[in-house]
Amino acid sequence: MSVDNRDEVLERDGRQCRICGAADRQLEVHHATPQSDGGSDDPENLLTLCDRCHTLVHSRTREEEVPLDPEEARVDMTQSDLAIIKALSEVGASTPPELEEVVRFSEPTVRRRLHALTVDDIVAPRLDGKWDFAEEVSRSAVGRWPEKSARAARYARNEVMRRMFESGMTKSEIADIVGLDDRTVGHNITQARALRPPLEPMTDIHLSVVDVE
Repeated sequence: MSVDNRDEVLERDGRQCRICGAADRQLEVHHATPQSDGGSDDPENLLTLCDRCHTLVHSRTREEEVPLDPEEARVDMTQSDLAIIKALSEVGASTPPELEEVVRFSEPTVRRRLHALTVDDIVAPRLDGKWDFAEEVSRSAVGRWPEKSARAARYARNEVMRRMFESGMTKSEIADIVGLDDRTVGHNITQARALRPPLEPMTDIHLSVVDVE
């Protein structure tokens, strides 16, 4: 590929990995459709990956290696999702740091994908902080307030963002209000959908108390 194409892709992707978001690792440009399968050097077929994720993609987990029933298999899985599901089937219930050691994705990526898989009712968090397949979890942490006040405050904040989004606000509008970037707002909304903290419905929101400047 040409130097110009490589630089264009790196700039387009904000010089960070498209899988884990890393910007402090060696960055490489990956062909989504391999050249051996006719993939071109067009930027639309290229994406920025860090050296670790690039290696993982080339040794990727195949869908047939993952224990999913036919209905679950129709869910649009990312490579991270497939690796996490395979790891849980092999090592059993695990914490995010334990899964990080197995799948070799960053812990923030593991947590984000666990939340997405929880939304789809494929996995669920247990009260002891470990995650397992949803049908194996008898006492789920979903729908409960965490004991630590700081974590409970994050749950409440994320639930408010979810409700703002589902009321019609865009992620950019929410980001401007709460002082976060669009991507983080999206992750927080997914977390709220997954963990469903037990807040009473909001019938009246007074935005006058929010400092948006």
